[in-house]
Amino acid sequence: MPEAKPKKTIRRRTTKKAASSPIPSGPVCSHEGCGTDGCRVRYVGPVSHLRDHYAWHAARGSEHIWAAAITTGLALVLTGAIALTAAQAKQNEHDATLSSQNANRADIERIMNRLDRVERLVDETHGMLLKQVEPPTEESIMKSTLPASDASEQ
Repeated sequence: MPEAKPKKTIRRRTTKKAASSPIPSGPVCSHEGCGTDGCRVRYVGPVSHLRDHYAWHAARGSEHIWAAAITTGLALVLTGAIALTAAQAKQNEHDATLSSQNANRADIERIMNRLDRVERLVDETHGMLLKQVEPPTEESIMKSTLPASDASEQ
């Protein structure tokens, strides 16, 4: 088995900084409006500072907040409308059931009143018949039982 060769360490040489150049009196970046303290123009891209990248993402994110707020609002309105419709349907069903129960009770009460009236009429009719009809006598019983030929002889 071949032996592994040891790695060579690479030392980097540090360079000494050159003597600082004198600060120019005009803008360093050649943009209008930039002073000697630095450039005020911010580019967002691969060579820009990282804080500018985060600021750009935050600005892009704030554009989506309005769309999310509108979508959420519409979802809440739609959910509320569906819930209201379901509640109204249940209430309508309950009202229909209650109405049919009340109608059934009214029908039963009307039938009971008619039965009471019929019973009173039957009792009154029975009483009237009892007053009009006299109890049968022996003579009337005999006449009803004898043949009709006796009546023809007279």
